[in-house]
Amino acid sequence: MRNKTILFLISSVIFVTIALSALNIFNTESEIKSLTLEQKRDAVAHATEQINEFDMFLYSMNNEFLESEKNSIIYINQWFKQNNINPLEVQDETLKKLVNKLDISQIYIIDKNGQIKRTSFEADKGINLINKNNSMKNYLSIIYGKGTINNQGMSFSNKMGKLNRYTYYSPINSDYIIEVSIDVKEYIKNKYGQNYYNFLFKDLFEFSKYLGKSKVSIEIYNSNGDNTWALLDEGKKLNLTDEEFKKLENNNEIIKNKDAVSYYYYQLKVPYKSFINNQKFYVEIKYDSSEILRTEKETILKSVLISSFIIIIFYFIIRRFLNKFIIEKVEKINDGLLEISTGEYSKDILIGGKDEFAQIALNINIMKNQIKDRENKISTMAYYDPVTDLPNKAFLQRELNDRIYMLDEYSGIRTMIILQIHNFAKITDILGPIAGEEVLLTIVSFLKSKWKTAFIARKSDNEFAMLEDFENEQDMKEKMENLMIELGKENFILSKSIYTIFNAGVVIYPDHGTTSEELFKNGDLALHNIENRGHNEYLYYSEEMEKRLIDRLVMEKELKEALIKDEIKVVYQPKVDVKTGKIKSAEALVRWEKQNGEKIFPNEFIPLAEETGLIIDIGNYVLRKSCMQMKEWREKNLPRLKVSVNLSVVQFQQKNLQNLIENILKEAGLEPDALELEITESLLIEDISKCNKVLEDIRKSGVHIALDDFGKGYSSLNYLKNLGIDTLKIDKAFVDDIVSLNDKQIIIDSLIEMAHGLNISVVSEGVENSTQVEYLQVQGCDELQGYFFSKPISAEAFEQILIKDAKLL
Repeated sequence: MRNKTILFLISSVIFVTIALSALNIFNTESEIKSLTLEQKRDAVAHATEQINEFDMFLYSMNNEFLESEKNSIIYINQWFKQNNINPLEVQDETLKKLVNKLDISQIYIIDKNGQIKRTSFEADKGINLINKNNSMKNYLSIIYGKGTINNQGMSFSNKMGKLNRYTYYSPINSDYIIEVSIDVKEYIKNKYGQNYYNFLFKDLFEFSKYLGKSKVSIEIYNSNGDNTWALLDEGKKLNLTDEEFKKLENNNEIIKNKDAVSYYYYQLKVPYKSFINNQKFYVEIKYDSSEILRTEKETILKSVLISSFIIIIFYFIIRRFLNKFIIEKVEKINDGLLEISTGEYSKDILIGGKDEFAQIALNINIMKNQIKDRENKISTMAYYDPVTDLPNKAFLQRELNDRIYMLDEYSGIRTMIILQIHNFAKITDILGPIAGEEVLLTIVSFLKSKWKTAFIARKSDNEFAMLEDFENEQDMKEKMENLMIELGKENFILSKSIYTIFNAGVVIYPDHGTTSEELFKNGDLALHNIENRGHNEYLYYSEEMEKRLIDRLVMEKELKEALIKDEIKVVYQPKVDVKTGKIKSAEALVRWEKQNGEKIFPNEFIPLAEETGLIIDIGNYVLRKSCMQMKEWREKNLPRLKVSVNLSVVQFQQKNLQNLIENILKEAGLEPDALELEITESLLIEDISKCNKVLEDIRKSGVHIALDDFGKGYSSLNYLKNLGIDTLKIDKAFVDDIVSLNDKQIIIDSLIEMAHGLNISVVSEGVENSTQVEYLQVQGCDELQGYFFSKPISAEAFEQILIKDAKLL
């Protein structure tokens, strides 16, 4: 009877194990085929967010792309002119060599009929673009012979599915078009390196995780009109039949199931203006549970086999020792295993004694804790910054969304503060990455100690974000002002004294946005606006910022076209020799006058030009124009003047600066001492040793160097000794009220005496009345410049003064 009972129990255990295994497999397969609405929304929301972020990265690089395309187009056009080659007759091999020389992928020469006559990509030769579609025909028709550079944006190539940018240019009154294309992925890989490339086209879209029991991955597709290509896996087409694609277009979503893999396709549009021409994207969400199912089946099979083997081995032992005590232990272990299988790790399996059951329970507890630790590590890596142990941007966005969707009756002010370490890159460049980490940890310690109720996260390399509630506007103002004061104080990092420069952008919910995306965007916009105002300041978002950004983008576009349209003008202001009273030299100044007569002041467009790098083209234009003007006046036997040209910090950093100067002087036929370059004091805070070396090389060539606006910024007597300049220009601020203010007289007297002691000539700027003239004459100033003699005037008007050769003093 006892043996029958044991056999019955064994048979029941095996049957139940097999039944549970079969049921588990059935449930797993059912879950694979069932895609919940929540899972879809999660994946689609992620894809939308990442496409928007990808779009913003492309947006941030647009200026660089446009600059590269413009420079390439101009270079190619100039190359044809210099080599007296008709583009329609150029050899394809020559175009390939030009491609290898420039940061572009292909060059196409299109004739007046829209046919590709010459190209560096043989497979496209002979294709007629006008016959392709009406939109292309209309697009090309407005380009022929207009002399403008037109960027068509980004789209996928028809044959290979590459993400390309296309730019077109047709010289004035010409019957052909020069087209250049840039392989966006290859450009980014070559320009920014493999790591940045991997981030933008792989890591950014990484979305492999478990939803239920399905491993999810995402692919993004976009159509170029003829084919629908993958954004990440280059050359891969959308795997849908015409019927399925039509259904997707009509219904916005479809689902395909194949074995343990489910495909969910969703159609979406990017809410921002995308740099990819077609803003309609198709998201393919792949739910792959095959590996999980296989592993689960193997685990179940092994469990059944091991269970059966154990039951047989212990059959005779069970016969003797089966009793209530053993069954209780087995039930405890089984209950504990069931809890572990559901993800419950808080309870240990407690079995007293030192027998095998106690050892099994101990091993299971150890295994459970290891699984718990491993899952905690994975969660930490996904949502926490490894350097500061703060929540990362992903955690921040989740927290922000939770706060938005779980609002309570709070009468105060809810804010997000984005803190940026403005000089973080400079600190790490100079002191190294270890010092950078020390700076971050010091700031985190301060924020945690002073802002104890705030949710603090690390948003990016040099940015933190804080979510905080304030009682009222006065409370917010006081705390923000104290924060900026404290952050601007001296710190000691690796035994070195440093000052961190902070800016902060502040957004208020819901006044400045009702979604996390809007709050992030507007916070970054506030931060961008404060960069142009100063340091250790904070700024609230306002709608005017977005308008200013748009106005700035419009001005940037117009400024790029200004040189082509001949809207950039050079005017001249005389500098008068105190001894002779005649013009000794002239300062060349830049002005922007639009074709409609509108005048843009230098203080509006020069900072923009410096920020975008356009100052290099403008500065080089002014340098060449002024030297050629000196040549023209000399050919007319007018007085031989020296011309002074301002040199910006960005221009000064050009690697080929000295060669450029020498070539322009050679082209104009001028001696080097006919040119004087005016540098500002801001150059002196960049790298004094490097600055010294460049200035020394320029002076050795014979070109004069003048230090402009002296006393206005950072200069000291040490700089004057070490730089070895030729001329010192006293800033207008010291010349104003020179007679009535004794302190200004003392400063000017000292400057002139000190400069002459160093064999440096002195020019006073901003001279506007005879009293100033008389005083500066007595003190021995060498040259005077200002509206007392003449405002900046055109070359034609200046020439008339030179013809008279009259004394102005």
